[in-house]
Amino acid sequence: MLGTAISVALWVLLLYLQSWIALPEFDIAPGWRWFFSLLFGIDALVAIIWAHWTLHHRRTDGEQLVVTGPYALLRHPMYAAVLWNGTAVMAFALGRWLVLLAVVPLHLIWAWLVRLEEAQLIARYGTAYKTYSADTGQFFPRWESLKKTIRPGRSENGE
Repeated sequence: MLGTAISVALWVLLLYLQSWIALPEFDIAPGWRWFFSLLFGIDALVAIIWAHWTLHHRRTDGEQLVVTGPYALLRHPMYAAVLWNGTAVMAFALGRWLVLLAVVPLHLIWAWLVRLEEAQLIARYGTAYKTYSADTGQFFPRWESLKKTIRPGRSENGE
């Protein structure tokens, strides 16, 4: 919740800043801007619903570390949806370049905010979570996670 509030505050601040220093808007047709806004918005909604569904259906006893569904690619898929897709929706819907660039400081802020949550997950799941976090990206998929997801059960030499 704090990360979302910080994200919205930074988006609003950058909107104000861009209007104050009169930077140009996106140079694409309004129809395309709305198309991309809708596309990123739907993607965020799908990611959030998929992550919630995976947590609800895979975690029957409450003690199992969930590493399937979107969690096979990212450790924090719901946060990534707000961070990446939320920023893209705001930038395209409002046509502001500076808002799009907010993704860089927001990524750093969100990484700092999840430190406590990750410490709690390490305390709860120990080595299993450490191994999972070494193989899985925080907000952006690692190449190894993508390869495992695309071709599950195949080793490095293709067997």
